[in-house]
Amino acid sequence: MSANWLFAIGDATNFDKSSSASIWGCKSVTKDGKKSSNARFIRDGKEGDVLWFIKSKTQGRIYAVATFTHTAKREIGPLIAITATSKELGWVDPRQKESSGDNWDTEVHYKDMYTVINCDIYLQRRCPQASISPTSTNDKYGIDWADEHYKIVRYSKAIQIKRKRPLVALDTIF
Repeated sequence: MSANWLFAIGDATNFDKSSSASIWGCKSVTKDGKKSSNARFIRDGKEGDVLWFIKSKTQGRIYAVATFTHTAKREIGPLIAITATSKELGWVDPRQKESSGDNWDTEVHYKDMYTVINCDIYLQRRCPQASISPTSTNDKYGIDWADEHYKIVRYSKAIQIKRKRPLVALDTIF
């Protein structure tokens, strides 16, 4: 049985921009070097798990749902980036109008994303700031995760947003 994971996605600007690459970012450690609240997901997330993305300041409204494929450590060096940079993914800090996500050291890759913002699916309690697994706590959030996911997949169409400019793969440079 697949697990369900909740992710807070801020105002969804960065999520929308990187969804064309089917990537979201998170931190594995905090600024002071301790494990972040995402560490459990990074450790325990399995291919096929369901990711639920919640936009902030919407009273727990679910924005999108996708199927988890894998995580990858971000490798961005001073001379060359092995993984996409924050700028390439379009991640911008809305307060600073500059590249954001540079402190996100882990990429969360997914497939079969469904944007469900118009379905009015709400959590019955506040969404956490980071990833959590509500697999066995349906009553806690007021959602039957398996049933909702089944209905979304059955009655919706998965979308893949096309980028205006594709991300440059390292093997195309050399």
